[in-house]
Amino acid sequence: MLNHCSLLTVYAVFLQVLSSTNVEVVGAYGVMDIEGSPGELEVLLEDNRTLLISQEKWDPIAAKMRAPPILLKITFVGNRVETAEVCEEE
Repeated sequence: MLNHCSLLTVYAVFLQVLSSTNVEVVGAYGVMDIEGSPGELEVLLEDNRTLLISQEKWDPIAAKMRAPPILLKITFVGNRVETAEVCEEE
């Protein structure tokens, strides 16, 4: 049974996971508008995850997209994309 201290520890670990920065290279299929959140989009990744990305960050990617999926190097915290850049094919 969890006591008060155990619950605080679990909560602290949960917050640490949510706030950790992740960097991945992943394919993206495109984005969908989020109803009621102008300027915010949801990007669908090749592994079926979705992350939030601003329209401002997505526009340069969309300009380079020829056919999905497009390979991206993304940095994200929780489910929000902080940076995204297209990985150029060689």
